[in-house]
Amino acid sequence: MALIAPSVAVSDTGTAWEILEYLAEHDIDDAVLAATVTTACLRMNDAQRGASILTTVMGRAALRSGRDTAASACATAAGLLWVQHATPGTDTALTSMITRWPNGGTWSGCLHELRVSGALTHDNEDSGDTRSV
Repeated sequence: MALIAPSVAVSDTGTAWEILEYLAEHDIDDAVLAATVTTACLRMNDAQRGASILTTVMGRAALRSGRDTAASACATAAGLLWVQHATPGTDTALTSMITRWPNGGTWSGCLHELRVSGALTHDNEDSGDTRSV
């Protein structure tokens, strides 16, 4: 369901967000939570609303090893939303995750995705950008 939300949004954006919010609040499957946060933050074209879903999933996700986990999806989405869009609240989410999940695996997945997306480049250091990840 989380993966088809963007298709549902074409005809009914409200229902698509309701589906994602329901999954974020109630589903217990780690893969579903990962798909929910990824879809909400990176495919629904509303970074702020996606950040709200991210916060909900982040509060429910358990730290597990691997890149395809809800924790890793939260770290990746928050990093991308902060670095690419400076979405309010995602810096706080990143700080919270760093404290809550000190495991390097979650963060190496996030950094990998930032590099692959081209969001983390040498130009970030030279631009005077004060955002930090």
